[in-house]
Amino acid sequence: MRAGIASGLGSPESKAGDIEINATGSTTVAGDSLIANVVQSEGVGKGGDISITTESLFVSDGTQLIASTFGQGNAGSV
Repeated sequence: MRAGIASGLGSPESKAGDIEINATGSTTVAGDSLIANVVQSEGVGKGGDISITTESLFVSDGTQLIASTFGQGNAGSV
């Protein structure tokens, strides 16, 4: 699951969309899963946040939760 601002896009006022996961019970994210909200190189703006609401969360086997920036602007939060 990905969101963010692509290379060469955005402005200082831009904000990437947030990723929100709302689940009941136990939630497992495993394997080479990726949940990322990234401002790409040469992108401009604030990265979106990643929010996971669940009773219990199990993350394993190389899963990545990433909020980062390679461009101009602040990363979102996880």
